[in-house]
Amino acid sequence: MRGVSDGYQGGSSADNGELDIGSVGRAIARRKLWVIGPTLGCLACAAVFVTLATPRYTAETKVIVENQESYFTRPSGPVQVDQQTQGIDPEAVASQIQLVMSRDLARSAIKALDLKGNPDFDPTANGPGLMARLASLIGAGGRAISPDDRLLETYFEQLNVSSVVKSRVIQIEFSSRNPDLAAKAANKVADLYIAVQADAKRESARAAAASLGELIATLRDKVSQAESKAEAFRANAGITMGANNITISGQQLADLNAQLTLAKAARAESQAKARMLREQLRQGRLGDVSDVGNNELIRRLSEQRATLRSQIASESRTLLPGHPRIKELSAQLSELDGEIRLTVERTARALENDAQVASARVDNLQTAINQQKRDVGGASGDEAKARELDREARLLKDQLESSVTKYQEALARENSESTPGDARIISRAVAPPLPSFPKKVPILAFSGVAGLILSIGALISAELMSGRAYAPAAPVEGAEPDVGVDEQPAAPRRAVVDDAVGAPARPRRMSRRDRAPAEPDALADLATRLAGSPSSDFARRILVTTESGEVSARAIAATLGRSLARDRQAILVELAPESPARDDRLGLSDLISGAATFEDAIHRELQSRLHVLPAGRSRVVHDDDCELILDALSRTYDFVILAAAPLADDDLALAIAPDADVAILACKAEPDSVAMQELALAGAGEILSYVAPSTATGRTAA
Repeated sequence: MRGVSDGYQGGSSADNGELDIGSVGRAIARRKLWVIGPTLGCLACAAVFVTLATPRYTAETKVIVENQESYFTRPSGPVQVDQQTQGIDPEAVASQIQLVMSRDLARSAIKALDLKGNPDFDPTANGPGLMARLASLIGAGGRAISPDDRLLETYFEQLNVSSVVKSRVIQIEFSSRNPDLAAKAANKVADLYIAVQADAKRESARAAAASLGELIATLRDKVSQAESKAEAFRANAGITMGANNITISGQQLADLNAQLTLAKAARAESQAKARMLREQLRQGRLGDVSDVGNNELIRRLSEQRATLRSQIASESRTLLPGHPRIKELSAQLSELDGEIRLTVERTARALENDAQVASARVDNLQTAINQQKRDVGGASGDEAKARELDREARLLKDQLESSVTKYQEALARENSESTPGDARIISRAVAPPLPSFPKKVPILAFSGVAGLILSIGALISAELMSGRAYAPAAPVEGAEPDVGVDEQPAAPRRAVVDDAVGAPARPRRMSRRDRAPAEPDALADLATRLAGSPSSDFARRILVTTESGEVSARAIAATLGRSLARDRQAILVELAPESPARDDRLGLSDLISGAATFEDAIHRELQSRLHVLPAGRSRVVHDDDCELILDALSRTYDFVILAAAPLADDDLALAIAPDADVAILACKAEPDSVAMQELALAGAGEILSYVAPSTATGRTAA
C-alpha cells in the first residue's frame, strides 16, 4: 500500500508545483506586443480626448463668515472683539453654505449674469437638439422640464460651495467655458450672498420697528395712567413731597435730628471745658487753659502779676524778706492771684450754665423728635402705597425709554443703505489662465498606467487559467502520479494550546502528489468507527506501527488520516522518517529542539484536509518536550495519528503506547502474538491488528 507523502519534497515553489513567477514573467516578455499595444491605444484615446474636449475654467472666491457690526453701524455702541465670532460655529457655516446654494439666490445670479440664452447654460437657447427631437418623435422624451428648471440644474452643476477645514471661510467655485464668465459669476454669487444677508437684516429691522411702534404707543398710555394714579393717591392721603423727593414729615424729622446732634455736641463741649477749668484751678496752672488765656481781664491781671514778681525779685537782692517793701509787694501779688482765681471760677460757672442750657435744649429736641416719629409712623402705610405706585410708574417709564431707544435703532437700520452682512469677501476671483478640465498630463499618465495594468493583468489571468503558470512537481522514484488540490487548510475547530508550546501557525501546503489509492475496506470500517466517537477537549491518539519493515506504517496511517480528516480535524505525526533522503525536512524533532515553529513544521496535503508533521532532521526522542508538543496537538485536533517505526527497529512506539487510545499493528500475514503482547504490556488502550493487502483483501482483528 503506497503512502500519500511518498512524493513529498521540500524546496522551491517550482519544485512543489506552486506559482512560477519566472514562467509568468517569460510569458509577459513573449507577448510584450499585447502589453505595448493596449497601452499605446489607451494613450492615443486619452490624447484624442484631451485634444477634442472643450476646456472648462474654474474661478473661486473666498468669503469669511464673521460679524461686521461697527461703531457706526450699531447705534448702541462699539462692538467688542469677542462679539465678532459670537454664535458662529461649524453648523452656522454649513447653514451659510446652504444659503449660497439656495434657489432664490441662484435665480438672482442667473438674472444678474444674463445666463438665460447662453448656450453653455441654456441648452434650449438655440432650440431643441437633434437627439431631443428624435426622442420626442418616438415618445421617449421623458419627463418635460421647464427651461428655468433646466437652467437651474446647469447652474448648480457648475457651482461648487464648500468650507475650508477648521475655519469660517466659505469657498465659492464656478466653472465655465469662458474664464471671464467663471470669475464674474463667482464674484457675483459672493456679492449677492452678502446682499441677501444685508437685506435680511433690514427686513428684520423693519419688522422690529413696526412691532416696537405699537408697543411704544401702549406703554405711553400706561405710564400716563400710572403717574396720574400716584399723584391722585398722594393728594387724597395728604402726602406732600419736599426737596429730593422726600415728604415734609420726613424732612422735618431729619432737621430735628440734626439740631439734636448739635445740641448734644454743645452740651458735651461746655461740660468738658468747665471740668477742665476746675482741674486747672485745682492744680494752680491757670495760664495753660486756652479760655483763660483768651480772657482780656485775666490777661491784664496776669501781666500785673508778672510785673510784681519781677519787682519782688529785684528788691530781694538788697532787701530782706521782712522788709516792709518786700511785704507790700508780696501782699499785692496775693491780691492779684485771688482776683485771677475768682475770674477763672466765674468762667467755669458760666460754662456749667451753658451745659445746663444745652442739656435742656437736648431734652426738648428729643421730645419733639419722638412726637414727629409718631406722626411719621402714622403715615407710613400711605407713604408705602405711594412709593409702590411711584415704582410701577418708574418701571413703565424705563421700559418706555428702552423701547424708544430700540425703535430709533430699528428705524436707523431700516433706512440705512450700509447695513453690513455677517460675511465679507477676503479673496475675489480672477480669470483663471489654465483650464481645470481636462488635466492633460494626469489623464495621459493615468490612461497609460491603466492600459499597462489591464493588459498585464489579462496576460497573467490567461496564464493562470491555462495552468502554464504552475511548475509541475518532480516525481519521486517509486511514487504514483497524483493530482493535488491547491487549497489552504481549514481553521482548526479548537485553538487551545499550552502556553509553553504556543499555538500552531497556519499549516503550509504540501507538494503536488499522486492521488491516493482507494482505501481498503478494513481501514474504511475502522475510520468510520473512530469518526463516530463523540468529540472531547482532547484528541484521540492512534498509534500505527509494524512488526518489521515489510509494511509501511506511514502509508497506512496516512490512508486512515485522510478518512478521518473528511469530517474532523486530523494530523499525521511521523515518529520516524520514511527514508533517510527526507531528513532535511523540518518536523517533530526540530520542534522538540526549538529549531522550528509549528508554522514551519506542519504541512498539508493538497488532495485532502489532512495535516502532516514530519519526523524532522534528527531522531525523535520521547521526553517531556515531546509529550508537551503532543498534548498541544491533542488540544487542537480531533485525531492525532502517530506513525512509528517497526517494533523490531525502535522502541519509541512502546514508549508512546501508554498514551495511545488505539494501537494498530500492521503486518503482511497473521500478527505476531509477541508483538501484540508487547503493546499490551506497554499500556496501549485498544489494540488492533491489520493485515496489509497484497493479493487478498485486508482485514482487522481485535
